[in-house]
Amino acid sequence: MGPVARLCLRLFVPFYIFFGIFSGIPAVAIVVLLGGPPAACIGIGVAIIVVAAIVTPIALVTAATQVRAVKKLGLPVTDDTLSTRQVKTVLVNCSYATALDRCLAEIRSQPRTVIGDGTNLAEGVIHARTLVSGRSWGEHLEIGLRKRNDDWTRVTVSSRPRFFKLLLDRGRNLRNVERIIRSLQEP
Repeated sequence: MGPVARLCLRLFVPFYIFFGIFSGIPAVAIVVLLGGPPAACIGIGVAIIVVAAIVTPIALVTAATQVRAVKKLGLPVTDDTLSTRQVKTVLVNCSYATALDRCLAEIRSQPRTVIGDGTNLAEGVIHARTLVSGRSWGEHLEIGLRKRNDDWTRVTVSSRPRFFKLLLDRGRNLRNVERIIRSLQEP
């Protein structure tokens, strides 16, 4: 099973449960009230079919938006790139101070992004967050820098949704990580 199929299944189950509770159960209750207890089996069968008919297109369209966002960034569609939690570690050919300055400059250049309270520049830890907008519920970014030697710095960039159980982000977290990595690798 490919990464897109796994994403569809990951989306289908929570949507199915949500719609099953809020539309399937009332439908079965109505059928039982109108037709009596023997009609419950028919009501359950109809509810399952109706909920599946609603949920399947929603899950497919939702997965397609995530896949489209990954392809738009020019990256391969894998389980990692489709995930809402993104982490990448790179070794950059620049001094620790230069890497730190580039990371801070990139974060400050982004609208609606603020550096957080957990930032400790002496230890090489930067915490930032993006604010809620019409396209995003916001993300938490964390950048960790470690000096390897005078010319090399190891940088770990992570981005995740502000809400723990967010199922998709339209590639926002992947875009955050790629943007910071790209700024570090510029000459």
